[in-house]
Amino acid sequence: MRQTGRKAGIRSLIGFEVFVKTACLSFCFPLFRLLLKLCIRAAGYSYITKENLPALVLSPCSIACIIFGLAAAALFVLFEMNTVNLALQNNRSGIRGTVPDLFYGGLEKTGRMFERKRQGVLLAFLALLFVVLVNLPVVLFLLFGIGQTKGAANAVLQPPGIFLLVVAALLLWWAALPGCFIVFWSGTGNGAVRKVFRLGGRGIRQYYGRIFRGLFVRSIVLFVLESIVYFSGLVLMIVFVLWLTPETVSAVLLIRLFQRYHFIICILFASVNAVIYEYFCASLFFDEGLEGAVRYRTEKREVYVGRYVAKRNRRRKVLFWGAVVALSGLAMVQMTAFFQNGNLFLARTLDVLCITAHRGASDGAPENTAAAVELAVKEAADYVEIDVRLTADGVAVLLHDAALFRTTRVPKYIGEVTYEEVCGYDAGSSYSPEFAGERVPSLEEILERYGGEIGFNIELKTAGDRVLAETVVELVERYHLEQSCVITSSFYQQLVWVKELNKDLKTGYILPLVYGEFYKSEAADFFSIHSGFVSEALVEQVHSVGKEIHVWTVNRENELKRMKAIGVDNIITDKPAYAREVIYESALAETIEEWILLLAPKK
Repeated sequence: MRQTGRKAGIRSLIGFEVFVKTACLSFCFPLFRLLLKLCIRAAGYSYITKENLPALVLSPCSIACIIFGLAAAALFVLFEMNTVNLALQNNRSGIRGTVPDLFYGGLEKTGRMFERKRQGVLLAFLALLFVVLVNLPVVLFLLFGIGQTKGAANAVLQPPGIFLLVVAALLLWWAALPGCFIVFWSGTGNGAVRKVFRLGGRGIRQYYGRIFRGLFVRSIVLFVLESIVYFSGLVLMIVFVLWLTPETVSAVLLIRLFQRYHFIICILFASVNAVIYEYFCASLFFDEGLEGAVRYRTEKREVYVGRYVAKRNRRRKVLFWGAVVALSGLAMVQMTAFFQNGNLFLARTLDVLCITAHRGASDGAPENTAAAVELAVKEAADYVEIDVRLTADGVAVLLHDAALFRTTRVPKYIGEVTYEEVCGYDAGSSYSPEFAGERVPSLEEILERYGGEIGFNIELKTAGDRVLAETVVELVERYHLEQSCVITSSFYQQLVWVKELNKDLKTGYILPLVYGEFYKSEAADFFSIHSGFVSEALVEQVHSVGKEIHVWTVNRENELKRMKAIGVDNIITDKPAYAREVIYESALAETIEEWILLLAPKK
């Protein structure tokens, strides 16, 4: 508005940004997951670990995917910059463009840049450099914040050499941005930049200073505003959680929510920053001579589309806005699935140590019951481990022992009774009178009720029974929980059958002892081992082949800290809330506890 003196194109630009961002969200989440899965499989791994990351990144498939991703990002940024530049020209000339006009005109203008092949590739590379430079601070903040500790902060601030290196990197970042933009637009044949270069060194220095000041001021303002938003959101989250949850689990739940909140809001800030910087730079460099601005008349309506004549008919408008609505809906579905369905790849990529509630939160509720699963959800466990067996009529139910006596006091075996009979047994009174009437639930009931709220570690308890594997896999697929379920068993053949039924399901081999080259078991994606057998060398060895180590059953503080120190991937415990408090006993946990005391001081 300040550059052109007109407001006419604001709504079109907002509509354009909404359209392209929803389109990106619709495709980026599933594409990222697909490419990541493809790279992991091509390299012969099941997961990304610290030990196998270099080999994975250097594999031919990963290199090809990285090149593809960088090229796609560069083209997208180039297209978005050209569209904004086009909109400014449109505004200055007084032509009222629409979102479809901007979209097709931006495509045409970007395509023109590639008529000179070398110049087009250079411009795409510089556009990508723009994205990296603009979002570098946000990316660093994102990565630092996911696992922030006092030790990490001290490592940067205490040694003078590292501190000076960080300061030098920031100064280089600020100095590189204006030069990047000048070089970018100088290759477009832009009239505004040509005028600057005609003035010689002094003109370039003045223009460079103008860009530097503009970027600096905007960065400071954005930092202040985003900090206010960030901490306001954190305060609201703490108040909301304290209001709705018991004090015993509020701190644990906040630690888990903060990790997700931090990730989402950093991605949001990165998107906003990129758009603001793009608009600022496009306003600086747009061609004031309006070279190439053309007016076309189609059905008595003015349309500006550069050199491209777009036939504005009703069918085209319906198709365009239909695509907008469809992409918006798809974007919402993809985002929901990405976060709600416990995306395994995201957790592994961010190096998150997961907590699994053993047979539900069995320290506070009867094992393998709905009450135990409910408590695991309340105590913010990442997964709940449940044992599954079949009744006489083939219904999968939650039960650890083959006999019903220990939990229900009924002297029968589960394979001798029907599901209807099992529903009449009391599985809670033997634990505590408080849980009298708690029954043995079916697997379908638990998946239907808690699917999407928590991940599931489903242990197949019988050997030589393919029907059990078929039943469990069918239920997981029916409720679309493939991304949030893992199937485990101490019987390797069960894992082979699971992989035959659905190769995408993650499987875990439960080992009573560690022996031989167990980590070469092809049907197992991870190994579940008693914590007493696990050492740092064993973890590194298993990670080197792209597989994980889950440990059971860890309830003591010292053992929890040892498991965290040696780098296991998942801790199975009877006390998920307590385990999370111990594991995330860091600056993050302390900070959240301080906020809680500040907002809700104990009496």
